[in-house]
Amino acid sequence: MPRREYTKVEHRWYTAEVGPYAAAALTPLAEALPYPEFAFTPTTMTNGILSLRFAPDGSIASCRDAAGVEHSKNGLNRLTLHRDPYQWPFDAWDIGQKYTTRTPRTLTPSHVSTTIDGPQIIRSQTFSWKHGEVEQRIVLEAGSELVRFETHIDWHEKHHMLRADFWPEHYGAVAKCEIQFGHIERATTELDAPSTAQFEVCAHKWIATSNDRGGFALLNDGKYGHRAKSGLISLNLLRSPTFPDKSADQGSHSFTYAFRPFAPDALADVIGDAYRLNNPLLIAPGVEFDSVASVDHPGIVIETLKPAENQRGVIVRLYESLGEPTTAALRTTLKHSHASETDLIERITGPTDLGRLEFTPFEIKTILLEP
Repeated sequence: MPRREYTKVEHRWYTAEVGPYAAAALTPLAEALPYPEFAFTPTTMTNGILSLRFAPDGSIASCRDAAGVEHSKNGLNRLTLHRDPYQWPFDAWDIGQKYTTRTPRTLTPSHVSTTIDGPQIIRSQTFSWKHGEVEQRIVLEAGSELVRFETHIDWHEKHHMLRADFWPEHYGAVAKCEIQFGHIERATTELDAPSTAQFEVCAHKWIATSNDRGGFALLNDGKYGHRAKSGLISLNLLRSPTFPDKSADQGSHSFTYAFRPFAPDALADVIGDAYRLNNPLLIAPGVEFDSVASVDHPGIVIETLKPAENQRGVIVRLYESLGEPTTAALRTTLKHSHASETDLIERITGPTDLGRLEFTPFEIKTILLEP
């Protein structure tokens, strides 16, 4: 999908409007460009699309959209510190399920400030305790439904675990967990032994849950451990095991995670934002070209463009991301005389029609474009 984003280069803000697999010139923002929809108080901030109200512990007590719909039930982004006892024999790989039955320590900010920087309104919060410090920038951007948490942590704990807890208003019986080339569903209930045993689940770029009134998605750029049970989505930010490495995870960490509400039928918007979070725009001098490859369906993702392994053409790898049968057209400016479909190790299986690619749910297609 095309991207329209803001980016900062050498202390100046620009807008970027760029198509898929393309490069475009940046447009400078006016120095005094007004955003009348921006507003904040010591406990609130809004970009006109989402309005946030903060609790004394720094969590988001209320998140209302422009229609007045509430998306926080019992708080969003509550930072909690848990005991994480040694687990034999694989301390660094295993988490004891008993942590879910113990009351964690809720962190409280020691410093809070809010500023406006160009197209962003930013609340900065600092959480300090004996063995660590969290500095977090909570960012709302003009025109965006995404709430970003740009996080830096100085971490010196032993056998403790830091988590960000979210209690969204719209919550369903399953959570969709992104994996490579698709997603899987996990029960958010604990009604039997298998679902109770799934007390921690993996999701790569995003995890989402929804009911018939709306949905809530939590995105990340490199933190994959989640608990999604009984109204809670909890993101595992850091642990401090001592085996096999006594100094595991000690020191400085920087990462970003985010959340966004979404309509029950708009999972494609979540997937798009997750890709943008994990693949920020790259700045390069003097480079412009139109989209090398694009598709006409929001559920189809072009995951890979690369030289063919036999060096005779270009590989375009796509997949269906929503779990639905789909037909899409692939458009490309790559010069080619023949298009073939191949298997994953690039053995040709037959010709293909780029104007009508038929996908089964989560199907991966590998297309060879020969010169």
